Amino acid sequence: MDQNQSQKYEFLSEDPNVKTLPIMLSLIIGAFFAVLNETLLNITLTALMHEFHITLPTVQWMATGSSEKRTRDIRTIEAITRW
Repeated sequence: MDQNQSQKYEFLSEDPNVKTLPIMLSLIIGAFFAVLNETLLNITLTALMHEFHITLPTVQWMATGSSEKRTRDIRTIEAITRW
């Protein structure tokens, strides 16, 4: 067995055999969809106000709560994958 194959790396970024293209593509696609999601939510704020008969501050709090929930979900997933 080759010495490079049996060597353990503390961090994935230190391993010269790791393919970075799939990782970078997934990060770019994820960032694109995050921006798209926020844009679509901002566009629908007025429709939500009319549909649920609520005021602008209330719908803004709904958008903030949605964003905070996604942040908690990401941190939970991050904690689970580290474990």
